[in-house]
Amino acid sequence: MINLGRYNPYSELLIGEVMTIEGYHIVISLYPDKYRDVELASPLYISTGDCGIFALAISNITRSKYGKEFTLFRRRVGREVERIYPDLKTHYNYIVESLNIYYIDINGRVLRRRGCNPSPHDEVYLMHRDDFKDILSLNGFNSDIIRILAEDSPDPVLMREFLYKIKEALEEYDLNELISKLLDSLYTAGYRRLDLFIRDFREVFLDET
Repeated sequence: MINLGRYNPYSELLIGEVMTIEGYHIVISLYPDKYRDVELASPLYISTGDCGIFALAISNITRSKYGKEFTLFRRRVGREVERIYPDLKTHYNYIVESLNIYYIDINGRVLRRRGCNPSPHDEVYLMHRDDFKDILSLNGFNSDIIRILAEDSPDPVLMREFLYKIKEALEEYDLNELISKLLDSLYTAGYRRLDLFIRDFREVFLDET
């Protein structure tokens, strides 16, 4: 169960709106003041009214609005750009592509299916750490998420960032169970870079560099 009361139009977790949908990929337009809050592999909650979606951010892009050309500022301006041009952020579209992972019903129950269909302008939130932790903790440790991720977006960088999100969300974990379940799910998904994944796992969880 996730706490749906956290996700409302007045919440600090609100980051943007659904822009377009293509299959299980949901493109999100971020509010300009929220674009720095969303990182690769950030867990997201999308509210459709009838149901919700647990999604993961899988890529991002910034585009100039109105077909304007990008203009370089002189290097000496440095970090003062935003002070000199306070409306600068409004001249760009901040876009995140996300992957639909699970269906969340109107009571906050997480269902391992993808039956919820979003519409343009549906609200998008950063998922609260406690809710993400609950999803990760389904049946001990829920490695099904990384299977879905690997089948759709088998990018080693994305996998590595997802490992950091797991570590940030879980207060306690059994390392042996964690690596065993993750590798089983990646093997099931046909993921081919297990060598890089093991290296990254050791770096993230064992601080080995």
